[in-house]
Amino acid sequence: MKYFTARNIGFFLIGIGLCLAVSLLFMQKSSTNKGFENETNYKIEPEIKILYPLDNCIFPPEISAPVFKWYPNWDIVSEWQISINTRTDEIYSAFVFETQWKPDSLLWADIKVKANFDTIGFKVTCMREIDSSLVPISSSVNFMISTDSVVAPLFFRKLDLPFNNANEHLSSVEWCLADISRYEKAKTLLTGVNLCGNCHSFSSDGKSLGIDFDYMWDKGGYAITELKDHTSIEKEDFFSWGVLSSKGESSSGFLSALSPNGRFVASTINDVTISSFSGNEFLFFPVKGMLGIFDRQTGESYQLTGANDPMYVQCNPTWSPDGENIIFSKAKALSASELNNPNVVNEFISGEREIRFDLWTVPFNLGKGGKARPVSGAGSNGKSNFFPRVSPDGKWIVFTQAKANMLRRMDSKLVIIPYDGGEARELESNLNPMNSWHAWSPNSKWIAFSTKGFNPYTKIALTHIDDSGHASPAVLLENVVSDKKAINLPEFVDIDFNKWNSIGLDFLKPEIIPVINLNNVKNGQYRGEAVLNGKHLVKISAKVEVVVEKGEIIKIVLLASKHIPDSAKKILNRVHEKQTINLFELGAGSNDEIVLIKAIENALSKGL
Repeated sequence: MKYFTARNIGFFLIGIGLCLAVSLLFMQKSSTNKGFENETNYKIEPEIKILYPLDNCIFPPEISAPVFKWYPNWDIVSEWQISINTRTDEIYSAFVFETQWKPDSLLWADIKVKANFDTIGFKVTCMREIDSSLVPISSSVNFMISTDSVVAPLFFRKLDLPFNNANEHLSSVEWCLADISRYEKAKTLLTGVNLCGNCHSFSSDGKSLGIDFDYMWDKGGYAITELKDHTSIEKEDFFSWGVLSSKGESSSGFLSALSPNGRFVASTINDVTISSFSGNEFLFFPVKGMLGIFDRQTGESYQLTGANDPMYVQCNPTWSPDGENIIFSKAKALSASELNNPNVVNEFISGEREIRFDLWTVPFNLGKGGKARPVSGAGSNGKSNFFPRVSPDGKWIVFTQAKANMLRRMDSKLVIIPYDGGEARELESNLNPMNSWHAWSPNSKWIAFSTKGFNPYTKIALTHIDDSGHASPAVLLENVVSDKKAINLPEFVDIDFNKWNSIGLDFLKPEIIPVINLNNVKNGQYRGEAVLNGKHLVKISAKVEVVVEKGEIIKIVLLASKHIPDSAKKILNRVHEKQTINLFELGAGSNDEIVLIKAIENALSKGL
């Protein structure tokens, strides 16, 4: 971006000359007036609107330089004077030729030092011809640099829009880590995975990661692993919420949350959701469910007493900082007849039918649960209250509130109450539309949240929370921005940014299958079995019979299988056609195909 300082006299004179030239051109082309006319001949006063930063916003001390942006409500102007000031001194001034300006890293550091945490003013000015005279038109905003650091890097997910497109192109989803002090874009830890992966959670100490992956086509698959420079997720790290499913029901593990010490996980089980894609929007309505707990230490899973009433939908669990309580969302569940009514989906999508959640809290009691009680100020208010998050210092609960329903509501606002309950108040950082998916920094001074207030594509913003629970206007995290992708699920991780560089999904690595020379296999019928199973997972298994004559596979019969779709069974025909079990030649890659080939290998090996 081109700019030059006001201290350079030569360039300053050039700038004045340009202003005069532009003004003379205006004088020749049109008559003058105090305002200007639009297409309906309605006079509009000339105005400059500063788009960013927002007035009175607060930046973290370590944040990289923002892009200052403004917009005039008349013909484009070719030259602008910008200035940065404290209440007593000018720090910097320059002429620029675009409607945006970004200080370089040295200048931004100098601005922060010279301001010394005082109020900083940003002003933009241009000259406009009014009544045959050059009149300066300007606009200004104030901002501050906080003494409170953000402390931790931010983990988040990027995905393509519309959402049905992302669902069809799973490999384009990215899981990233950002350091807000850096000028380069956030680093991608994981992408290229053709597998559905959703919500993530971290232990408070930054040592453990929990994340949803539909491993072995199990919608309840959930992995927990320890964070390292190159974090690896093995199949032994998985368990399935499906083990808690009641007869005829399933458990997806919706919005699972690790306990502060990383030992327990809370999630939604026996759940039913109504969902629909509509353009760029993914409409999502949880209508049934209860809370379940998984204990990593014992490997046990169980329902949480006090949050397992089948007459209600209980979801969105979050932990108190000491791990003693779980706060969750609760609403009346749909009845069996309503769930079987094909019109219910359309009624939810059209808005004819709505569901409203209240926040409740239940003692964890080392997994025994207890009596749940409503959270004062977060229910019975004619609105839906969901997605609670407790500040690490245990002082506040910030949750999302909307007219009705849950998740991705365009009218959603962030609301704050004291931890023990009290009067609810909307945060001053809310933008329009949509504010949700929020997370506290480890020092309880900042909240990161997803919003569409800056762009139709969801972005991540940051707001400072003071001791009284008041929020500053939102700050856009610019090194997290992606022009064509939605950014969501932000989560602070209490680790060193440089000590986490990748996530490896080692559980997807294919089993090693040797290439068997069929000429060495004796004539006969052979049976083989194969099982792919993690420590707590629903297994994939296959049992086959293979007939071999004169070094050729004559027939393959699938005798039994579990959790293998029909589409994968076509690999048996390819083995027969190509007369090989070489994974590369067969184009095999999915776990169910590998299990089938492994069963064939085990059968053939008996004839060697």
